[in-house]
Parts: sequence; structure tokens; C-alpha cells
Amino acid sequence: MKNCSWMATERFFEGVQHAKNYATFRPRPPEQLTERIVAYLKEKYEGQLDLCVDVGCGNGQCSTPFAHHFHQVLATDVSSAQIQVANALVHPVNVEFRNCTAESIPATAGSTQLVNASTAAHWFNLPAFFQEANRVLCSNGVIALSSYGLASHVFIHPAKSTELHQALFHVFYGELNVFPSQTNNKVWNIF
Repeated sequence: MKNCSWMATERFFEGVQHAKNYATFRPRPPEQLTERIVAYLKEKYEGQLDLCVDVGCGNGQCSTPFAHHFHQVLATDVSSAQIQVANALVHPVNVEFRNCTAESIPATAGSTQLVNASTAAHWFNLPAFFQEANRVLCSNGVIALSSYGLASHVFIHPAKSTELHQALFHVFYGELNVFPSQTNNKVWNIF
């Protein structure tokens, strides 16, 4: 991993309308991702799954799939608007949404089996986040960081998949790259 000590938690998802749009249009993770993360955790940890902390949860799209695996899911986000929208949505009763930074997780030391962040770690002060995640994790607990990107797209139409991927790659990295985002560039360069 590259040195990311220069990074600070960034705050771009502050408005309620932005948070509502995020809830409507953000891609949801595949069920297989959640299942694989939990399976990996069970390879490392043999006890009861009491607490999952989903950091940078947004509106909870990646938090709620963990609800049937854990006694409690604590979903946190720095944006109060995201938490407001998350609380307005239907979610399992064992999912609690809290407004806080990734570097200050409101959980007791050693209480957490899984710290998850899906398409969020590029916004964190990573050294401070890892220190905080290590504080709340129990022995053999797991930190799971996941994201998605253009390279992972698979298209339904196999004969056209390569052609579609090349066209999207050209638009995404070519034509749209004239509008660079410093934070989005962090995503591509973080690992």
C-alpha cells in the first residue's frame, strides 16, 4: 500500500438531496461479496459474530447485508445527511446508524469481529483508521476493504463484452479524464 499519511477524512456527501440521490443511484454490492467476507472471517474467527462495524456506510447499502450474519451492525458515516437518509430507509432492526468519522469508531476496544468499508477507504486518513480499527477488533477479527471499478465490469453479451469494455475504458479514462478529481485519483492510486 502506498503511503497515505497525507490523507484526511474528506467530506463531499453532505447535502440531503445528494444523500437521497446516492441512495437511489449508487450500485449495490453483490450478495457474493458479503458472503465471501463472512466466510473469510469464519476461517479466522471461531466465536459468535456479535458486532460488524461498517465504516463510511453512506445510506447503508453495504451495511444491511451483514445484518443476518451478526447480532448487531453498527453503520457509521461522517455525513449526517447520509445517516439521516439511512435512518429514513427500511433496514433490519439490528442495524444502527451513527454519525462519526472513520478514525473515531464508537465501539469498545476488542468488541468487533468485522470492520468493513465498501468504496469508502479512499476518503479516510488511513493510518488513523487502521489504528482505530485495530483498537475495536477482537483477536482474529478482520478488516475488509472493498471497492469496484471499471476493470471489474462483466457484460451480459459475451460476444460484445470486449468491445463494450474498450469503449467504456476509452470514455472513462480518456474523455472524462479531462475532468480529474483529486479524490477519485486517490482511489486508483491507493493500493
